[in-house]
Amino acid sequence: GALSPIPTEGGVVVEIVGTDFGPDDTISTPTATYGKAGTELTATGCTIISHTMMRCTTVAGVGETHFWKVTVGTEAQTSAASSGDDSTSYAVPTVTDVFDATGAAAADSLSTAGGDDVVLKGTNFGPLSTTIAATYGPSGSETDYTATSCTVTDAHVEITCTSTAGIGKDHGWIVTVGTVGDGQQSSVATTASEALSRYAAPTIDSVVAASGD
Repeated sequence: GALSPIPTEGGVVVEIVGTDFGPDDTISTPTATYGKAGTELTATGCTIISHTMMRCTTVAGVGETHFWKVTVGTEAQTSAASSGDDSTSYAVPTVTDVFDATGAAAADSLSTAGGDDVVLKGTNFGPLSTTIAATYGPSGSETDYTATSCTVTDAHVEITCTSTAGIGKDHGWIVTVGTVGDGQQSSVATTASEALSRYAAPTIDSVVAASGD
C-alpha cells in the first residue's frame, strides 16, 4: 500500500517490494527513481535485501502520488514502475507563524497599499527551488488576496511573500507547493488560528475643507 506522507526534507528509508530484484550480493548497484512519471527524483543508498525487496532513501521534494522505477543490472537495465496505490507522497505544508520583514508579528502592520514582505514559518515547504503560491483572507475566504513573489527562503520551514493591496483583519493563509498540473502540487494548508495577519487600521491625521469649498 501507499506510504504515509513523508517530510519534504526526505531522508526516509522505504522498502520496495516486487520480484526478480536479484540476490543481495549482486555485483550491480541497484538504482531507483520516483515521481509522477517515475523518473523526476533519484533515491539514494539503494540496496537489494532479497530477490523481492530493496531499500532506498528518499530525497528532498514536494508533491503527491509519486510512482517508483527500479533498475537492476548493468546490461539489461530492466526497470519496473510501480502502479496502483504503491506510490509516495510528500506531506502537505503547514503554516505556524506569520511575521513582517522585521520579525514583528504581521497581525497589525501590513499597509493597505500592499508591497510588504510577509514571512511565513511552518513545515514541508520544500527545497529552496520549490514553486510556491500563497493566498490569504478572512475565515472562509482565504483566497480573497493573492500574495506575490513567494519563495522558499529557508528550505522546508520558511517562505517569504509580498502582500497585495487590501483591508481587514484576522486573515488566514493558504500555501500551495509545486507547479499546478504537473503532479508536484501538494494539498493546501490553512494556518493555525494564531498565525493570522491583518492590514493596519485606518488613522485620521486631519479634517479640512475640500479644495474650492
